[in-house]
Amino acid sequence: VRGHMENQDTSLIDNFRTVTWDLVKQIDFQKELKNFIQFVLDNWYVKQALMLGSFMLLNKIFKATFLRIKRNTVLELYLHDTEFIEVPIDERLAPYIKPNAVVFRDIIETIEKASRDPKVIGIVCNLGTIAIGLAQIQELRDSILRFRSKGKKTLLYTEVFENEFYYYFATAFDKIYVSPTALVGLKGVLLQTFFIKHLLEKLGITAEIDRRKEYKTMYDFFNEDKMTEHNREMIQSLMDEIYDQLAHGIAEKRGLTLAKVKELTDKGPYTATMALNNQLIDGVTFSDNFYNAVLAQHFSLRKKDIRLLYWNKYLNR
Repeated sequence: VRGHMENQDTSLIDNFRTVTWDLVKQIDFQKELKNFIQFVLDNWYVKQALMLGSFMLLNKIFKATFLRIKRNTVLELYLHDTEFIEVPIDERLAPYIKPNAVVFRDIIETIEKASRDPKVIGIVCNLGTIAIGLAQIQELRDSILRFRSKGKKTLLYTEVFENEFYYYFATAFDKIYVSPTALVGLKGVLLQTFFIKHLLEKLGITAEIDRRKEYKTMYDFFNEDKMTEHNREMIQSLMDEIYDQLAHGIAEKRGLTLAKVKELTDKGPYTATMALNNQLIDGVTFSDNFYNAVLAQHFSLRKKDIRLLYWNKYLNR
């Protein structure tokens, strides 16, 4: 029975092939092709679909050819006059409102993406003045440390460390280089506050505020003309905690004792040479030598073999 059915199946297939071939021989392919082309030319929707498909194909070819990430790529974090923001600004308004604004999440995602990319071998940071809070500094520093944990190298160059927060961030990198004219601002943590009691009196305004306990210091802002002992105690406690966190991070990454870091902080700030002698940095050089010689030496490659790429361009590829 099985053999009989197999013969029937073979016969049906042969008949199908014969009929199909007869139909194919009857088709005038040249004429049908002309009809198809005419249909495309006459149909607006088909033309738009073909144009869109062609554009997408060309875009992919362009990216694959010209925008692909090459071997030995080093991302450059060029952070000068940079303001980090949490929410994107409309592209049409950004140049007028905040021309140097960078979405903080973008730079974090770029570093995370690069840490998984085998073609990216490291990060070099050129650090200038940045508008950034302590929480953002901590997150950015942690992302650099995670990048290093993947076995990739990092390098930082700056012409000035304005405060201890900047230096705390810099200690996340393998090596720190500064300009000969740089000042390493290792000088502790400072907090300033002010009070508006007398301003309100001149304006004839009375602030009616209740507070449950003496450490609820919002009351002091409106009703005191100087810092109370309870306010000072609270702020000092907060500053001590922040300072200890910075000092521990610096000590761990620079191979110094906590006591040594606090001693250096008490005596700061430092010139470039003094900072080098105290193991706060790894080298003193000008910017051109940093990019021409130090960079190649750190990555153990010839300068021409290193592909420097700005972080924001990498993010869009």
